[in-house]
Amino acid sequence: MKKKMLLILLAVALGVATIAAATMAWFTDEDTAGDAIFTAGTVDVEVEDDADFIVDGNWNPGDADDVSWTITNTGSKAIVFKVEPEAEWRVPDNAPADIALGLDNITIKFIIDGEIIDPRSPENGDVSPWLVVGNGNNINDYTIYYIGEPLPGNFNGDPGSVDLDLQVLVDGPGTGNEYQGARFTLGGTVTAVQASNGAPNDLWNVDFYDYLNPVE
Repeated sequence: MKKKMLLILLAVALGVATIAAATMAWFTDEDTAGDAIFTAGTVDVEVEDDADFIVDGNWNPGDADDVSWTITNTGSKAIVFKVEPEAEWRVPDNAPADIALGLDNITIKFIIDGEIIDPRSPENGDVSPWLVVGNGNNINDYTIYYIGEPLPGNFNGDPGSVDLDLQVLVDGPGTGNEYQGARFTLGGTVTAVQASNGAPNDLWNVDFYDYLNPVE
C-alpha cells in the first residue's frame, strides 16, 4: 500500500513539474515596425504647340514656315523623350479619288539658336540637344531623340521644358498643280521615359544615354 501511494505521489509530482515547465514565462514585449513607404514617381509629358504656325488656304510652293512645340515634364521624375513625326498631305474633298500626294517636296529643318540647320546635311548634322535617326527624305521615317540634360520633374521644384523649333519648307519645282487646295499637316507622338537606371537604353534599344546622371 505504501509502495502504491508512493507511485501515485511521484506521478502527481511529475505531472505538476510538466505543467510548470509548459507554462513557464519569460519577460517579453512586442511592437509593430513602421511602414517603409515607397511612392512611385510619375512620368507625364505635355506638348504645347504654337498656333501661329497654322497657314490656312494660302501656302505656296517655295514657302517656309516655322513650327514650335514646347515639351514640358509635368511628372515627378526626370525624363528624356523621343518624337516620332507624323506628316501627311490631305487632298481636298473634290480631288480625284486615286490621287496620292507624296512628301518628297517637304523639307524639315531645325532652328537652333536662330540658325537653320538641315540634319541630313553632313556638314550641318549637329542639332544638339536633338539627335535625328532615320534614312531618306520622308520625315515619317525619322525619330528625333532629345539627348540634352534630362528634364527635371516637379518633385523638387519647377518642371523642366524644352522647345522643339522646326522649319517646314515646301519645294517649288517639286510641287505641281496636283497639290492645289491640299493641306499639309505635321504632328507626331512624344514618348517620355524616366532618365534613371538605364531605362531609355532598355526601352528604345539605343546606346547614347549611357552618360546620363539625371536630376531626380
